[in-house]
Amino acid sequence: MELNKLVNTISKKENYQYVPKEFKQIAKSMEQQFIEHMLQQMEKTSGADNESTSDNYYKGLQRTERAEMFSQLSGEGSLKDLILDQIYPEKYRNQISYDTFVRSQQNKLNAYQKVSKGN
Repeated sequence: MELNKLVNTISKKENYQYVPKEFKQIAKSMEQQFIEHMLQQMEKTSGADNESTSDNYYKGLQRTERAEMFSQLSGEGSLKDLILDQIYPEKYRNQISYDTFVRSQQNKLNAYQKVSKGN
């Protein structure tokens, strides 16, 4: 119980540094996919008829760029933060958990390199 009180007193901004970059990338990617899907659904309501394949391709590129831009602009309390709270809860956002994760990833990489050198 006391440990939870200590962990919870750290602000979200401070504990964000203890989230591995892989999890941040996943959350950002999921947010972008959602925004892109939302934009696509919004375009459907505009009533544009008979668009060519090139128009659809160009609009798809635009939609992807817009989604990326919106994702970069989103701040605290965004969908990205909600996703991070689900895939990497705040109780794991501390120095010990972060260091353990980094070491485990390094161990996996070292094991993979040993196996690949042996072949």
